[in-house]
Formats: sequence, structure tokens, C-alpha cells
Amino acid sequence: MSDSKPNLIQGEDTRPTRFCFEGDYCAPTASGRITRELVLAARGLEMPLSLRERKAYGPRLDEPLPTFLQQLAKRPPSGHVRIFCLPAFALPDSVERGAFWAISGFDAVHPMPGEIASMKRVEKLWVPSAMHRRVLQKSGMPAMKLEILPPAVNRKIFHPRAESVDELGPNAFRFLAVVNPLRRKGIDLILRAYIEEFKSGEPVRLILKLTHMPKLKKDFAYEISDLGKRLGALNKMFAPVVVYSETWSDAKLAGLMAGCQAFVTANRAYHTALAAREAMAAGLPVVGPACLADLIGLNEETGYLVPTHEAPIEADGLFANSPATVIDEVDIAAMRKRMREAFTEAKHAREKGRMASRAGRADPDWKTLAAAMLSAAPRPVSKPPSQTASAAPSLGSKPP
Repeated sequence: MSDSKPNLIQGEDTRPTRFCFEGDYCAPTASGRITRELVLAARGLEMPLSLRERKAYGPRLDEPLPTFLQQLAKRPPSGHVRIFCLPAFALPDSVERGAFWAISGFDAVHPMPGEIASMKRVEKLWVPSAMHRRVLQKSGMPAMKLEILPPAVNRKIFHPRAESVDELGPNAFRFLAVVNPLRRKGIDLILRAYIEEFKSGEPVRLILKLTHMPKLKKDFAYEISDLGKRLGALNKMFAPVVVYSETWSDAKLAGLMAGCQAFVTANRAYHTALAAREAMAAGLPVVGPACLADLIGLNEETGYLVPTHEAPIEADGLFANSPATVIDEVDIAAMRKRMREAFTEAKHAREKGRMASRAGRADPDWKTLAAAMLSAAPRPVSKPPSQTASAAPSLGSKPP
């Protein structure tokens, strides 16, 4: 065999690589929204695409999908590269055909062995931050497999001048939390800090934008099943709490953000922190755990960092089949203090919000991120290479 470069002319296919995006693109979750945004951005790059739904826990969008996504979903889900847009715990063990790529997230503060193992099976992996990449490299995952894909914010929608929604009610300082009933989202911690700190009669509101209420008949261990009772117990003795549990469009969510004064988050585990990124783009300072400094670059110029402490969580407490482990929880006393600070010094909070909106303007948009994925694609091969081409680079799986 010759030592010269292999000749791939006869087996080479000059067509662009086809990508099949697989994820729960009909859900209002971060992974669902990332799937939709990337596919729509890739359309503008004339990338050959297909789409396959991977249903996960959670609600479905009430509004119809963009026409392009509806049409794409009707086509056969074929592709030389399969891109799974799912949390690490939901990734499959393998793919039947094609290269195995993923856009995934996990708790980079307390990573779980099972999640790390599932990501090591992926041939090419995009993670939300440098913090996630460091964790995986430390676990032994080759650097050449890893790329960073910080979820982009659509700044045509999320900005400080978005049209405010009508449901906001009386004038007050409004804290906003975009959450769901999952225990890892920390809605119970937010409620406790707010109710203990603020009294009835103060011009303050806590607005909870939920994706949905708990599935009471299912009684998932990782969901706060009695959330409805907790919310119903908030009466005139406490500072007002307003709850919206309908599925809203991004434009309406952006309007809600534009009508509030601060964003508050207390997740016990973050995968992407997409809602916090969007709140910053909308001009809101973020009150949240100190880990957001590494995840999204939050600092004292753009928000209010809250110290955390380790706390145990039972098996199945984070997601289905999750092991008993420790997680980080915000310190309630410190969160109360930071929320009070934002409320009392509203002018300073507005300035932090302006700085937060400016902070991410240089970040890549969805089209830039999609183009980066396109550039990483191998050229498909129409037929197996000959013996003289056996040294050619391979992704280790057959194209469909």
C-alpha cells in the first residue's frame, strides 16, 4: 500500500451533508427551543435537513409551529449526521445509522456519573459553557470531541423595548421567575425567600411564569406535586404572587420580561440557564446562584449573586431514575437580602438591567452557531472506500 494520501475520487459524494435534528421540538423547554431555533437558522444556510421528534416530559406548544418546521416534520427523518438536542440523562445509548452528535446539558456543579457516561458515547458534543467542557475533559473526554454552544438569545424578540403584556396589574416592583414544577427548578426556594422577606401592603409582586401545573395523577418524584396547594395558600396575609401557567409565545414572554424589574432564579441544577440569558437580554438584572457567574457570566454589574450550600436530594428527585446525591441550594437568608436590595434600590437595579442587556450583544446568534456545526460536518461517502482509502478519517458509523 502506498504511503501517499488516499484517493477518494471514486467514492466521494459531492452533495452537502444531511443533518437530522432529533429532539422534543414541540415543547417549550430549553432543549425544544434550541432545536427549533437551530433548524430555522440552518434553513437560511441551505443545509439539507430533516427532523425527528423525541418526546420528553412536559407540555406541548399551544401555538402552531412555523410552516417550515411543519413541512420538515413530514419528511423521512434521514441524515448522515444525527444531532440529538436533549439533556444528558435523556440521550440514547447509540444511533442505528449515521454519526452520533448531540447538543446537551447537565449539572456542571454536581455532575452525575451516569450523565457523563452517556455523553462519552457521543462522537461530537456541544455543551452550553466552558464550565461544562472543563468537567467533561476532566472526566477523560477528548477535547477534540467537545465544542461550546452557548444557547443564543433571539434579540429581535428579547429586548428591553418589547411590548408589555396586559396582565401585569397594579404598578409595583415585579420579580419574575420563569419556572416549572420540577424540583430542580427551585420554585419552592423562590417562594420561601419572597414570602419570608416581603409583607402584605408593600408595592411588590412575584410573578411566576410556569410552563404548566404538576401532573397530579402521575405523581413524579422529581416534580413538586403539591405546588397547587402551596400557591392556593398564598392569601392576603402575604405579599402578592401572580401565577401564569399557560404556554406563551416567545414574544409574549419577552413582553412579560420587559414589564418586570428583576428576574429571580434558584435552580438546584442548571443545564443551559436559557431563561436567565433571555431575561438579561430583556434588560432585567438576575438574582440567582453564584454558579451563574461561570455559566452565563453574571456578575455584580448585571445582577445579584447569591451564595449556595450543599444539600441532599433523594433518588428520583432531579429526573427519572436519578440517584440520591447532593446539590447546591441558594442560601435563603442571602436570597432574601439580595431581593430586598433590588427592591429598595430600584434605580440601581435598572442600571444593572441595562448592563445585563448590553453584556451579551457580542454573543453569536443562532445562524452563527448553525454555521459552526455545518463546518464540522464530514463529507458523505456514497460507497465504501477501497483498500487504498482505508486510512481515511471516519466517524465510526455508516451513512444512511
